[in-house]
Parts: sequence; structure tokens; C-alpha cells
Amino acid sequence: MSFHRVILGVVLVFVPFVARAGAPSANISARFTAIQAQLNALNKRLRRLERILPQHSSPSDAIVATAAGAATAPPSAAPPRVRPEPTAYRKPEKLRASWKKLQRGLSRTKLRQLLGKPRSKLVLGRQTLWYYRYPGIGGGSVILDNDGKVTGWQEPPFRGW
Repeated sequence: MSFHRVILGVVLVFVPFVARAGAPSANISARFTAIQAQLNALNKRLRRLERILPQHSSPSDAIVATAAGAATAPPSAAPPRVRPEPTAYRKPEKLRASWKKLQRGLSRTKLRQLLGKPRSKLVLGRQTLWYYRYPGIGGGSVILDNDGKVTGWQEPPFRGW
């Protein structure tokens, strides 16, 4: 939960009590003053944190206090969507069949034709590991030698398929 939402929650919890009161009494005024002091302290802390971590603050995250005393937060932008690899769109049966076609000595080119581009690669001495990850299925890996030929692999779990 973001710091801004915490402040918004604190303010929204106390606003109904102030609104129902009608004429402000000394007790409500004291509570309001205490809440205002706490809000000011939180805003001061927020500004200090934003100076320390400027990459984490943005104007769209700011809380805006209205004249009535209620606080509203502008809607935040939706997180960026990660586009799955093209092979993730295949039906699990076809993907499993592609993994079953793997064999030792298969070239890098044929491997790409079967499984597509790997999500990541890791070079370990004279071997290279290609990692594949499929949403809802799991991950697998293929080991290639110095010449780019398949020497081994671990298929995704294909749970329930």
C-alpha cells in the first residue's frame, strides 16, 4: 500500500465524524487539530522521502486536499503490460509436441524454429543455457555446447496437460 493511500485512508476515516458534528465543539476541534498536525507531519516526511528517492515519486501520485477538507487521489496509471513470448500463445498440446521433438545435436536455428526465442540465456564455461517460461505452464531449459548444438534439456512441467 502506498504512503499516499495511507494518508488518504486516515483523512477519510475522520472526515465523517467532522461532517456529522454540525457546530464544531471543543472536542471535535481538538481532534481536527490533532489530525491536521499528524497530516502535516506525514506530508513533511513524504517530502523528505521524495527528495531521497526522486525516481519513486511522481506528480500523479500526489494527494490533493479539497476545500471541504476531504482528500482525493488522482487515478494512477495502469502498470505496463508485459507481452508474453509468441510461443506462450501456442496451445499447450502443440508446445508439448515441440518439446518432444528436441534431440541431441539439434542446431541453434532448429531449436529456435521449434521453441522460439528463449526468455533468457546464461553462459556457463563451454555451455549455454536457454531458458523458456510459459504463463500457466511453467519453465524449461535447453543446454547447448560451444558449437551451438543441443546437449540436454529439461521440459516444462505441463501440469495437468
